[in-house]
Amino acid sequence: MSSPRQTYDMEGARLALTLCVTHKRDGAEKDIEALETMFKALDFQNWVIRNPTALGFKKELQKFRTKIEEISWRGPVSCCFVVLMAHTRKSKKAGDSSFLLGADGKEMELEKLFAEMTNGICEALRGKPKVFIIQTCRGGESQRHFKVQGPQLIPLHTDSLYIYASVPGYVAYRHEQDGSCLIQTIAEVFKESRGYHILELLTEVRDTGDMFPLTLCLATPSYISVRHQVS
Repeated sequence: MSSPRQTYDMEGARLALTLCVTHKRDGAEKDIEALETMFKALDFQNWVIRNPTALGFKKELQKFRTKIEEISWRGPVSCCFVVLMAHTRKSKKAGDSSFLLGADGKEMELEKLFAEMTNGICEALRGKPKVFIIQTCRGGESQRHFKVQGPQLIPLHTDSLYIYASVPGYVAYRHEQDGSCLIQTIAEVFKESRGYHILELLTEVRDTGDMFPLTLCLATPSYISVRHQVS
């Protein structure tokens, strides 16, 4: 008999931050609209920031982290979503997609943004799910399509899920009127999602969105012992 699945406690506050460069990104407002609908359906409080500069991405995440800590003083925080939507600059290194462009055309490294929400710096989210959705290109190549069938040790990065709109080296698709494939599909699937595990929902997103290759990076949940995290 399989052991029962361990789940996160979702009774506390659910918080989200959407950072979106809309300048020269037609369809971005449709993505913001879809995310607002999704977060409302899932009882999330969502802050939307349009056209942050490169440094603004980091500063807004720091403000968001401060809000999370302040809210945690009044009661538990269950989880957070961070959505990053922007252009990337074509890199000389194939597959290098570690930077996004702010509204000022300058670069911000994704790892510096992820670092703002780690266990080491955001105490209120230790052991809590942190989901990052990254709607950016990861290169300049277009993809061909075809049909087929206590004194507890805790690692710096746990309970985090990073969702990319493409694979390294390739573009991410966005319709000028209807928004991006990834954001629209996630919003549609998730807003009807109560009671389902997030990885089950992402499987449905993957199966529904035949125009993009969903790419996930999962940091091990903190309730799994540290010795199982090293391979």
